[in-house]
Amino acid sequence: MYIKPILALPLIALLVGCATPGLQPTQTSIDKSRGYNAPYDKVWSAVIVGVAESNLNITTLEKESGIVAISNTTYDPSWANEGTRGSVLGVSDQVMERIANFNILATRQGADQTRVQVNSSFKMNVRHGNGSQAIPFTYQWQQAYSNGILEQIILDGIARRIQQ
Repeated sequence: MYIKPILALPLIALLVGCATPGLQPTQTSIDKSRGYNAPYDKVWSAVIVGVAESNLNITTLEKESGIVAISNTTYDPSWANEGTRGSVLGVSDQVMERIANFNILATRQGADQTRVQVNSSFKMNVRHGNGSQAIPFTYQWQQAYSNGILEQIILDGIARRIQQ
């Protein structure tokens, strides 16, 4: 079927005009470290208990270097700045999967001083399109940024366990 170019323009304008772009997430400055007035071994134990209670997938656990790495775990959307989703012909883009990777680093600062830092990265798999033959669904991994909630949950949990 041949469509005359002059007739195709309104159709193209209609299709292009019905797509609403979303807003990309932005990175903000967050508080991701804290010092504790407690010996390293006590803080390290608090870190390990917290991770164990959360049933997270530990990929690295090295007491001497003070690192615990957590990989490929899901995250709560309230923990990240994900931007906003757009839409195509009334079908909203949708986050299909959320993945977080983070590490907790504990370092000795003195006999009774320990500093803990939480480093995180978030990504989301976003579905775009309307599912039609003209605009089928596509999937793309996009970066999201921590808003500091995850880091505060971890750091507050360590503080609570140290005081027990």
